[in-house]
Amino acid sequence: MAGKSKDDQIRELKAQLKQAHKEAELEKLRAHAYDTMINLAEETFNITIRKKKIWRQTASLLREESPEPALKTLRGLFRYSRQSFYNRMDDNEFAENAIEPLIVEKAEDYRQDNPGLGCAKLYLIIRRMFGSTGCMPGRDAFIEPLRKKGLMVQIKRRRHYKTITTASMTIP
Repeated sequence: MAGKSKDDQIRELKAQLKQAHKEAELEKLRAHAYDTMINLAEETFNITIRKKKIWRQTASLLREESPEPALKTLRGLFRYSRQSFYNRMDDNEFAENAIEPLIVEKAEDYRQDNPGLGCAKLYLIIRRMFGSTGCMPGRDAFIEPLRKKGLMVQIKRRRHYKTITTASMTIP
């Protein structure tokens, strides 16, 4: 820039500013597109992607990938305090939340083949499959998503027949 006139420098800086504004608008559009994509996925697949629990893992992963952004910046993106970030750090939460849809999918597959298979046996079968991950929920926590998805076995109620007693019969 030393060999350029002041007018050329001003034009060049204005062009750079204009380019920076275009890039900022593009990033805003990209962020809006990602938000829309997440909303659509939540509605279509009936899952919650934006959970309170996941923001910590996201912030931690972003810090590991690129150490430049400060924790303050990352917390600002998710609108949480520093205390809430350090309050409860659990590395297994992401895996636990990610395995639930897989478990429900496997339960649906087994229920199609064996519609009368009870939750206790289904739990034992699926526990063998996902037990090695270390994220398999307990029996009651396993049953709750099945109940929400309507995968519980409907109990067939027996119809009680009323018997006719000889004392109630009248002889004409």
